[in-house]
Amino acid sequence: MGIFLEIIEYQETRADEISHRIPERGSAEFKLGGQCIVRENQVAIFCCGGKAADIFPPGRHTITTANIPVITKLLSLPWGFKSPIRTEVYFVNTKIFADLKWGTKEPITLRDTDFGLVRVRGFGRFAIRVTEPLVFINNLVGQDDSFRTDEIEDYLRDLIVSHVNDWLGTNMKSILDLPGHYKEFAEAMKPHLNASMAKFGIALEEFFHQ
Repeated sequence: MGIFLEIIEYQETRADEISHRIPERGSAEFKLGGQCIVRENQVAIFCCGGKAADIFPPGRHTITTANIPVITKLLSLPWGFKSPIRTEVYFVNTKIFADLKWGTKEPITLRDTDFGLVRVRGFGRFAIRVTEPLVFINNLVGQDDSFRTDEIEDYLRDLIVSHVNDWLGTNMKSILDLPGHYKEFAEAMKPHLNASMAKFGIALEEFFHQ
């Protein structure tokens, strides 16, 4: 038997959860005229055919064909259609997820003008936020019922380390100069990392080197 929903909402229970899918498996019948309650720092995304379609900001929304235009077009629903539609809804948390950690798994080998070949390691923290929820769901989450920061942290860590390697190889002549370039280094990383994260609908909010 399918799941039938007239009111849909999600109250977050985990601080590290970026998105949550309702229902967790399959899809549900949602009656037009039903309510979707979206809390602060959330958006709700209605999906059709496995793809994110229509998005709702915080507030209480009555679902009609007028405010689900993408699904209405995809399903060719007539205006004022009252029968249930089959859908799944993702609640995406748009808050800043802070205190994520990055670090080099292995030392980075650099050519130093004073000491020849040297091996250095780097560590720090960063923060992210979902800025394009539709892109985030379509390109990263897929059918995952609960998407958390630990599911992307390793990928983002590798991405950061790759850019760290490039910057150090281009800009550092001697490791003796590195402490004086920490602020420059952090600022230089942001545009490159934001460009790489944008394809997932994510923005880098903070980046620190320790």
